[in-house]
Amino acid sequence: MIEEYIAQRKRSTNKHGRPPKPATINRELAFLKRVFSWGIENRMISSNPVKHIKLLKENNVRDRVLTPEEFEKLLAACPAHLQPIVLTAYYTGMRLGEILSLTWDRVDLEKGFVTLTPELTKTNEGRRVPLHQRVIDVLTKLKEKKVGDHVYTYRGEPITTIRKGFNNACADAGIEDFRFHDLRHCAVTNWI
Repeated sequence: MIEEYIAQRKRSTNKHGRPPKPATINRELAFLKRVFSWGIENRMISSNPVKHIKLLKENNVRDRVLTPEEFEKLLAACPAHLQPIVLTAYYTGMRLGEILSLTWDRVDLEKGFVTLTPELTKTNEGRRVPLHQRVIDVLTKLKEKKVGDHVYTYRGEPITTIRKGFNNACADAGIEDFRFHDLRHCAVTNWI
């Protein structure tokens, strides 16, 4: 039944008319495996049928990096409240969730660092992130207009999502096949 499910998922399409990626199916299988493990732990079943199912080979590597010219076009196309977020991601490599949850008590503009606590990171490991001068400059301006604890706000409220604004900015700048997370790739490439 599980193998039939995998075959059915490979034939299915998402809302964009594309089949799910192997990583998506693997996450579903991992969830299913965990459900059966929970059943074993609670003495509801005696074996895990997903245990011997091989996961699909994943090849989800993305390597989209903006040229400096493309980045400047993207930045110019962003609404004013989105520009500091994009700039921070481009120069620090921080994840979107880390950026949007950032509060002023974690920002040290004098030393040029942001301190991320373990609960704010995907890996549950804290780290100090050095800030590029351009990010320090924009954060200094934001701090002058500070409203509340969060660094990135819009009309006095913490920003919780940027998808529509970011996608529109990419379209307006003529940048294709680029996601916010790809700004991490840009940061690493620039560091190298």
